Amino acid sequence: MAFSLSDKSIDFSQLIVEQPGDPLLKTRQKDSGIIPDIDFGVQYQEMKKIYVGLSGTNLLESSADIGNVRSGPKRNLYLTAGYYINLMERHKRSLYIIPSLLVKSNLSNVQFDLSARVEYNDLLWAGVSYRYQDAVAVLAGVNIKGFHIGASYDFTTSYLKEVSNGSIELFLGYCYTLKPQEKQGKTYNTSPKVKYNSLYNTRYL
Repeated sequence: MAFSLSDKSIDFSQLIVEQPGDPLLKTRQKDSGIIPDIDFGVQYQEMKKIYVGLSGTNLLESSADIGNVRSGPKRNLYLTAGYYINLMERHKRSLYIIPSLLVKSNLSNVQFDLSARVEYNDLLWAGVSYRYQDAVAVLAGVNIKGFHIGASYDFTTSYLKEVSNGSIELFLGYCYTLKPQEKQGKTYNTSPKVKYNSLYNTRYL
């Protein structure tokens, strides 16, 4: 969950207009507004099996009158899902292919990405992605001690390819694993103190 405050402003003294008498332009020298909003998402995952996630940005779709124009970001919803297909798992080595789907919508338009990536031994991964009527992307990365490092490159396939050579994206993430804590406790019999995992057993809290 995330909460945001966007402070937007416009300085009319810096505008160069072709029609100075335009009624849409205010006479004040500067105008500003603060736009609050909320992002929220949830995800369900079974390790190395399946994951499904749902999230939204700008859920309040807040806006403010800035420069005689109603300004504010649009609400966007995202649905993602993926499935792990085990190709190999032996001698402490594993190989998975992971097809996935990402659907994005602002409740007016819908866009979706189809992707597939190969993951080797929880270390290296690479794949391809297709964004409907927009682009094809190649991506690759590495996982090192909780860090996720990767890069992707989009090849534009729409009419924008006449003016666009594509785009590159670099990303860095870190995942911290929470480990259950063990503590000493007494059982209700004559046995001595034993060590057990009490995190999920309310009897021994």
